[in-house]
Amino acid sequence: MLDVRPQYFYMKRSDRECDETVWRAGKGCQSRSARFGRRTDGGYKTAMNNRKKAEIRHEQIKNMLMKKEIVGIHEFCEKLKVSEATIRNDLTYLERAGILKRILGGAVLVEGTPKNTSYYLRSTLYQAEKSQIADYAVRNYIKEGMTVALDAGTTCCHIASRLAEEDISCSVITNSYSAAAALVKCPKIDLYLAGGRLDINPNSFHDEIALECIRRMYADVFFLGTDGIGVQGQITSSANDENIIKLAMMQQSKKTIVAADHSKFEKYGLKVLCSFDAVDRLITDDKIPDHVAKKLLENGACLEIAK
Repeated sequence: MLDVRPQYFYMKRSDRECDETVWRAGKGCQSRSARFGRRTDGGYKTAMNNRKKAEIRHEQIKNMLMKKEIVGIHEFCEKLKVSEATIRNDLTYLERAGILKRILGGAVLVEGTPKNTSYYLRSTLYQAEKSQIADYAVRNYIKEGMTVALDAGTTCCHIASRLAEEDISCSVITNSYSAAAALVKCPKIDLYLAGGRLDINPNSFHDEIALECIRRMYADVFFLGTDGIGVQGQITSSANDENIIKLAMMQQSKKTIVAADHSKFEKYGLKVLCSFDAVDRLITDDKIPDHVAKKLLENGACLEIAK
């Protein structure tokens, strides 16, 4: 006897609904989900809702970091009412996007205009890159008998620490308490601290007494720290009183070398310190993007990558 029952076969839907199997019988068309009374768009809507919630959390995380220099994981969890695992995933995503930097127990914002953040916070960021720059600077630009001026930034503190490990007789002028502390026990280094009132936030001296000390001395090379470097030629800083000290050290030095890790490029501090024409070198680490390095060279920067 001839079998006249409908013949069913499987076929795939579009990519978005590839998990739905369609059954055909004659002219009819019905998905398995519809056949058994389930909504076909539920999974898609759930995914979209989860994505939207994640986007809202990411904005809240950025807002929290804008208001505070550093935020801990437990504080994120308490504020956003989510689990620690969720926060860790969010921080990983935002770090890969270049918006924040994860540190031990929390995160710090690295997106947009740099803030004049505390010395302690800045010292926890990009330590390997700063050490790379410091090693290169000491090996190539500090020689026996030289007088070296060091800015109060964290990269310059790494230079001081690296110099303390070398057997080099030289003189060092600095307004950085941290750099001075790294060099004070080195018998071959004559240390000159431009003193005055200590500002705890940048861990440096930068009042009129420090300024007068610097104006009475002269250096062969000055290592300058910065908060941001524009590829068009602007070297910037978000500091206030410190900028006067930086400019004075530049005026009293035969050569000025900017020491800045890759995170400082294409960012801008509040105030313009100088242009590329006013410095002799820019030293950075090997993580600087190729397109940024190309633009810097095109705009007259003498760029050196520490290796």
